[in-house]
Amino acid sequence: MIEEISIRNLGVIASSSLYFHPRMTVITGETGAGKTMALTSLQLLMGAKANASLVREGAEKATVEGIFQIPADSEVCAAAEDSGGSVDLCGDEATLVVLRQVSQTGRSRARVGGAGVPAAVLKEIAGRLFTVHGQADQLRLGNKSDQLRALDGYARIRELRVYADYVRQWKHYRQLTGRYTAAKDDLGGYGARRLALEALIRRVEAVDPQIGEEEELRARAHRLEHSETYRQILCGSLTLLDGSDSAQGVLSLLDSAIRELSRGEENDFAQHARTLTDAAQLISDVSTELNAALQNTDADPGQLDRIYGRRAALNEIQRDLAMDIPTMLERCRQAREELSAAQDPREYLRELETRVSETREELQKLAGEISDIRRRAAGELSRQVSGQLRELSMAGAQFTVRVREAGQLSETGGDDVSFLLSAHPGARFAQLAQTASGGEMSRIMLALEVVLAQKNSLRGHTFVFDEIDAGIGGETALQVGRRLARLARTAQVIVVTHLAQVAAFGDTQLVVSKTTDGKETFTTVQEVKGEEREAELARMLSGQTNSTAARIHAAQLLELGATEE
Repeated sequence: MIEEISIRNLGVIASSSLYFHPRMTVITGETGAGKTMALTSLQLLMGAKANASLVREGAEKATVEGIFQIPADSEVCAAAEDSGGSVDLCGDEATLVVLRQVSQTGRSRARVGGAGVPAAVLKEIAGRLFTVHGQADQLRLGNKSDQLRALDGYARIRELRVYADYVRQWKHYRQLTGRYTAAKDDLGGYGARRLALEALIRRVEAVDPQIGEEEELRARAHRLEHSETYRQILCGSLTLLDGSDSAQGVLSLLDSAIRELSRGEENDFAQHARTLTDAAQLISDVSTELNAALQNTDADPGQLDRIYGRRAALNEIQRDLAMDIPTMLERCRQAREELSAAQDPREYLRELETRVSETREELQKLAGEISDIRRRAAGELSRQVSGQLRELSMAGAQFTVRVREAGQLSETGGDDVSFLLSAHPGARFAQLAQTASGGEMSRIMLALEVVLAQKNSLRGHTFVFDEIDAGIGGETALQVGRRLARLARTAQVIVVTHLAQVAAFGDTQLVVSKTTDGKETFTTVQEVKGEEREAELARMLSGQTNSTAARIHAAQLLELGATEE
């Protein structure tokens, strides 16, 4: 859930902080006061598109910062850490800070847990924290793809193994059908294609490149390029140590010196003779090691020329084919496979056709299992939503989810899902978009969210409702308020409303108000309690804060709202 949002220089809001109740927070205010900007701040934290018009006049940038409390084991924590951010852990709970900035040029920056992230990542993370509903979402509720998504969300179908198997098999099926179509279209061009494949194979086989060969040749060339220098150094050193036909070496000279010293009287030069003997032994060892190194030094100029030639051939084929060696070898492998097929294209087509048919059968089997789950869930969802609608002043209405075969498979299965409504006894069932009014659509959407939240126990999730109570009033509005309050028992609820009957059920009420000093306009957001809250509800009821009748009605509404605690 979201604990707090700090807003600076966003539209008409210079600086304000919004503190949200863990259960239900209502946001109210006169039309044009700036409730939209309060909602915009939430949408920015959800990764919504930013533009320069959001920045307050005269400010360099707009900033929105949100502090969230989420379960420590939630996917949101893992996603934030995967993005390089961090969370503050405290027992089973974690605190996550999300920041969004928009500059005067419209450039946007987002940070999650202190790490910079693209807006797309922010949107992905926010999608696990928020569900936002407004009047535009009511229109989408009439869309069949959204109806299917809602049913699947209720049954958690897309988390099941059978659905994952279907999606994987669907992708494989699409690949096979693509290959089959391409092979069928290219049937007449296989001759030319075969010649191209054979030319590729001959070209590659003539050079016979190997993976890792370039690196090996480069290393060998480096050794050989320096081997002559090494040989000259070693030969010169050995000549000095061992001597040559024309000159004595160090070892020979040392032997002569040792013999001379040994001719003296006893003990006169014995110590010096022993020292030179030790030195001669060490130098002899060095000479032996240098000889061994010389024997291992490869100085074959012809071999170096061959390496240069091989490297040139490898560079040439990579340049001609415009691909590196691993890609070249893989293409060659594919070419051999395709060539075998190209030799009998009709047989290749028959083989692909068989594989397509087998894969389609497996898909239909998986789609059937998914359909069975959807039908069972549809009956249960229909009963529960109809029950919710009865408590939302739609006692005679019947809601049903119809699942039938779509006639063809798609990435979601083989079902056509429709949300149907019979608005009153005796009325035929019809598509929501055809039969539900704006007020009825609001209540259906609310009923769905209550059922989904109760079914899936969305701990830590936040539902945001933006004036979904448009087009209703009176007792219906009271029932909407009650259902929102009950939804807030299992999830956090934030409601932007113009109805006092709904606002009275909030645990916290934030009022957006606008003031001006003649030069600038300022919007502030503050929590109201006690008499201030009563006065705000009176204004929402009658347009006046000091109306006695409206104040009495407001007090009654607050008392009624308190019974839902």
